[in-house]
Amino acid sequence: MLNKISLSKKIVLGTAQFGSSYGVMNKNNFGFSKKKISKILNFCKKKKIYFLETAQSYFNTEKKLGEVGVNNFKVISKIPKLDLSLDENKIEKEINFFFFKSCNNLLSKKLYALLLHNGEQLLTDKGNIIYSTLLKLKKNNKIKNIGISIHNPIFLKKIIIKYKIDIVQVPFNIFDNRIYDQGIVFLLKKKKIKIHCRSIFLQGLLLCKYLKISKHLRKYFYNFFLETKDLTSNKLNLCLQHILSHKEIDKFIIGIDDINQLMQICDIIENIIPKKHTKYKTSNIEVIDPLKW
Repeated sequence: MLNKISLSKKIVLGTAQFGSSYGVMNKNNFGFSKKKISKILNFCKKKKIYFLETAQSYFNTEKKLGEVGVNNFKVISKIPKLDLSLDENKIEKEINFFFFKSCNNLLSKKLYALLLHNGEQLLTDKGNIIYSTLLKLKKNNKIKNIGISIHNPIFLKKIIIKYKIDIVQVPFNIFDNRIYDQGIVFLLKKKKIKIHCRSIFLQGLLLCKYLKISKHLRKYFYNFFLETKDLTSNKLNLCLQHILSHKEIDKFIIGIDDINQLMQICDIIENIIPKKHTKYKTSNIEVIDPLKW
């Protein structure tokens, strides 16, 4: 059972919903008010949850966070997809522009971590200049950690063999166990790279009502929804049990619709008994990759 201190070390609050609609089941097109964000962040402080994940691509989320105040938080931001048609000097300028824009939005001089939103770009012919620019920011104490967000774990091995990074943000959930099945987790741990898992609720699909899922997808999730009796608390419990049973995972990112959902998640985590649920896992990319839906 995790105690409250462990809770604060595991959770990263995802802020994509703060700016606009995010996730396949989210219909909140206008994002959160600053009052609502402030209330959520105050609750996070109470629970000693100090990690926030954001990005410039999350509409105006960074600006909202800056206006509310994030000085007490460790902020992880992400660089948007880079224009690789540019020459090396311009790519370096583009990365620095994105970094300083995030700092300006957040009203902060430095970041806990800066990740490439499209980590696969390190495998292109511009990979070296991208990496060296990030490394320079780290050496100049502008960011504490550099890393990547990756969509398909299959690219990870090549990247971490070639480049020394600090954090990897990768999909993992009760259906998507690719980082374990492909032996990636143990390579990451060997290289002392922090593992941050996202999409732990499959962009919210696993928490919605069964009949709200697109008809062509229902057959893949039928047993999961049947066994949880379609209750949010049961679904949360199974998803979180599975994530927390994998001790190699350093942190996991949760996106929320409101503070009540965050309170419910924290309550479950503080009283949960971790347990693996491998019977749901699948390698079917049509199921585990939201881009295929």
